[in-house]
Amino acid sequence: MAVYLDHNATSPASAEHLAQLFANVQNAAGNPSSPHAAGRNASVALTEARKNVATSLGCEASEIIFVSGGSEANNIATKGVLNSQHRSISELHAITSAVEHPCVLQPLRHLAEHAGLQLTILPVDANGKIRLSDLVQAMLPNTALVSVMVANNETGAVQPVQEFAEWLNSVRWIKCKPGVDWRVSGEPTWPDWARALPHQVGQKELQALHFHVDAVQAYGKILPSQWCSLGFDSVSVCAHKVGGLAGVGALLLRRGRKFEPLIMGGAQERSRRAGTENLLGILSLGMVAQSLRQPEWWHSVATLEKRRNTLLELLRHQQGIVINTPIDGSLPNTLNVCLNRPRLRGEDLLMELDLRGFYVSSGSACSSGANRPSHVLLAQGRSAEEARNGLRFSLGLNTSDHDIELLCAALLDIFSKR
Repeated sequence: MAVYLDHNATSPASAEHLAQLFANVQNAAGNPSSPHAAGRNASVALTEARKNVATSLGCEASEIIFVSGGSEANNIATKGVLNSQHRSISELHAITSAVEHPCVLQPLRHLAEHAGLQLTILPVDANGKIRLSDLVQAMLPNTALVSVMVANNETGAVQPVQEFAEWLNSVRWIKCKPGVDWRVSGEPTWPDWARALPHQVGQKELQALHFHVDAVQAYGKILPSQWCSLGFDSVSVCAHKVGGLAGVGALLLRRGRKFEPLIMGGAQERSRRAGTENLLGILSLGMVAQSLRQPEWWHSVATLEKRRNTLLELLRHQQGIVINTPIDGSLPNTLNVCLNRPRLRGEDLLMELDLRGFYVSSGSACSSGANRPSHVLLAQGRSAEEARNGLRFSLGLNTSDHDIELLCAALLDIFSKR
C-alpha cells in the first residue's frame, strides 16, 4: 500500500470530503449570477462558503475574494497592489524575502526588470528566517509593499510575520498630542528590532504600506491565533494544501485596500475578479474552512508533530544527513533534509522510496523537474550541491504511526545498502 508524504504539494481530498461536497453541489448547480431559482441557490451556497472562509481568517465576508489558487492570490497582492498606486512602478519600493514562493518572487522580479520597481530581497539566517531588524531597516518612504510568507513550503520555517504585523498595526494608529512627534509617543513600547526603522519613514508612510502574507502552507497547519493579525492587509490561502480541491483559493483583502484586478470583464466577486465562480472548488474550500473551526482538526494536527519528530530522530543520527527544517518554529508536518552521502543523492533516495511506495518530493512542486538547486536552501547557506540533494517529507492528517514506522524501516534498509 502506498504511503503519501507530499502534502505540502497537494493534500488529496478524502472520500468523505468528496461525498459531502458532491451532495452539497447537487443543491447548488446553477450559475450564481443567474436570476432564476437555480442561480439563487448557487448564490446562497457561495455566500455561505465565503462566510466560512472569512470566519476561519477572522475577517469580514466582504473582504474575501475567491480566486483560482495561491499563485493568483499572490499575483494580485503583488502586481495588482503595486499597479494600483498613483505613481509609476519605477517610483515604488517593495520588500520580500529570499525564500518566498516563485509566485511572489517572479512577479516582483519581473516588475523590477521591466518596470523599474525598486526591490529589496531580504536574506535569511541558517534557519531560513528573516530578521525583523533587517525588514524595518530596509523600509523607505516610497515602500509600497512588504510581502513575506507565513511558513515556507520547502522547509516549513515559520516567519515572524505576526510580531511585525502587531507592531505595524499599533504604530499606524498612535494618537499624538499636538506638536508631539509620533515616535516619541510610540518608541518606549517598540521592540528593539523596530528601532532600526529609518527616521524618514513616518506614520503616513506606514499607513500607506501594504503588508501581504502568503499563508498557503500555514492555513490549517498552524492555529490562527499563532499567526493571524489585524496588521495584515492581505492574506492568500488555498484549498488543496488542506484536503480540498485544487484550482481554488482566496485572498483576504482588507477593506479600503486597493488593487488592480488581474482578470477583468465581469462583475463577479464585486468586479474584483471576473469570471464565473468555480462553485465546486469554492464549496470545497468553504467546507475545509468550516472544519478548521473544530477542535478535532487541531487535535489531529498536533499528532503530526510527534510523527514528524519520530522521522527526525531517525534521520538526524544518520551519517551524511543535514537537517534543514528548524524544529523550533516550523510547520508541524514538514521535514526537509539534504543528503551529503557519496553513494546516495537526493534524487536516488526519492526514486528508491518511490519504487517502495513512499511518495516524497525534492522541494517545491512548482520547480520539480527543473534540476536546479533549491533557492530556499541556497538562501539558508547550503552549497549548490547540497541544495540539489534536498528531500522534503510532508505529512497529512491521514498519515499514521504505522506509515512512519514503515518509512523508517525502508530508510534504514536503503542506507544500509548505500
